[in-house]
Amino acid sequence: MVLGRDAIHSRLVAGDVFRWNTWKCECLKEASYALRLADDELLLDGKFYDRGNHFKDGYIVIDPGKIAMLSTKEELGIL
Repeated sequence: MVLGRDAIHSRLVAGDVFRWNTWKCECLKEASYALRLADDELLLDGKFYDRGNHFKDGYIVIDPGKIAMLSTKEELGIL
């Protein structure tokens, strides 16, 4: 099943997808939601950016053969 914008919005407002105040209406598309990359709680090229230790560079580049763990600004709400 594919949900449209209105159905996704209803579920967001109800708190069925993400925790309140972690999602933005601007990220809602016709039939999807565009996740936003967080700038902390990341593992990039062996360096961990824990909560409050923000990644300052504008772009994240993951070179071939490298591993990264990324987080989103949205917090998933599992019921």
